[in-house]
Amino acid sequence: MYSSTKSFSNLYASIVHMQEHQSLEELQANQIINHAMKNGPDHKLNRLLEDQILNGVKGFNIENMGMKHEIFNDKVLMNLKRERATLQDINSIIIDTALQFSRNPDQIELNEEKLKSSLNTIKNLHCERSLKIDLIRNMKEGVLTFVPEEQRNDIERVIISKQREIERTATQSNKVVLESNIPNSFNPR
Repeated sequence: MYSSTKSFSNLYASIVHMQEHQSLEELQANQIINHAMKNGPDHKLNRLLEDQILNGVKGFNIENMGMKHEIFNDKVLMNLKRERATLQDINSIIIDTALQFSRNPDQIELNEEKLKSSLNTIKNLHCERSLKIDLIRNMKEGVLTFVPEEQRNDIERVIISKQREIERTATQSNKVVLESNIPNSFNPR
């Protein structure tokens, strides 16, 4: 029904709050149910919402409560497993890149290719910009510990340019172009 368990739990919490502090009118209940139905095809969650709204907290069916927790737990666990797996993959990429530099300090081109590949992987992640920047900083710290002093500036330049590229693409995608249909009457003469 909802794309994240957080939005469902927020809606659920607001329903419980309304029922504790004032009676939930049938009209309000129907509006919430209709809103829930429009947001997706997950009928189990819709039935749970409907029972919770119409029957109230005290009259809520225990079987449905168990089913709700089962659905919540499954969704939360799936999201956590997915996030944990992605972070483990990225951390292993960061470690592999640092190890590449420590094992083969003489192979400058190979090391730079590995670094650029790892940085592109981080750049293409579907996560917040701040997390990407943190991951790149971790990469920078890990790699620079194994880089000889004479190569340090070049490697640091590659990492910083990729970090700036991430910042630039994030700000460019957030720009809003405002268009006006009013003709420009400014005449500089």
